[in-house]
Amino acid sequence: MTGCPTCSGRTACGCTSCRSDRVATDRLARLAIRDLDRPSPAFASAESEEADLRAGSMVLPGGAIAWSGPVPLPRGDAATILRSLDGRRGPVPPLLQTPAKSLYAIAVGGLPVYVGMVPASTVVARIRAHIRLAAAPPASRRGDLARLAPIMRDALARRSRIDVWAGRITDWGPYSRDNKALHAFEILAANLLLSRRRLPVGYDRNTWTFEEERLLEAEES
Repeated sequence: MTGCPTCSGRTACGCTSCRSDRVATDRLARLAIRDLDRPSPAFASAESEEADLRAGSMVLPGGAIAWSGPVPLPRGDAATILRSLDGRRGPVPPLLQTPAKSLYAIAVGGLPVYVGMVPASTVVARIRAHIRLAAAPPASRRGDLARLAPIMRDALARRSRIDVWAGRITDWGPYSRDNKALHAFEILAANLLLSRRRLPVGYDRNTWTFEEERLLEAEES
């Protein structure tokens, strides 16, 4: 994947290079659907229904992710958590400052419920956006965010333990370090971590677009 000299990978201009990149990353993402039963080092057991996300390397088709340990959020309402993450009441944990072109996972009660990507900001900006959306009145949405919002809303109401994991892409394989490949790795990780779970999760295996990114970006400021 060499990237497009016209759009520099930021948009899909329709040239041969962009079309080739798009096909390649779609193929990369769809590999996970075909290989859902493949054992993953991120699971305690491939057969376990409650396998936990673990710190360390997750090997994916075409690349690898290094997951941090869990970073717990304060137990409280949305306002309490947002204040703890604004940097004015103390330093934000370094792992939550993991920069763009990375992934993150949200766990409730020790169990992963969501995997997201950070295309242009930091993990903490994404978490603040999720907390704001959970605290807002329910809206008519589809996809992963629609599934995640009630889970987060319930966790906040119950003062449940919420942990955040940062995931650095340590091996991009032959793919360009752009948002298309990052989105593919996000889908691969979500497939491996969430598709086996029987509990409610913020994951829709039919979601393949960047539409939800605009909603999160609007909440990051």
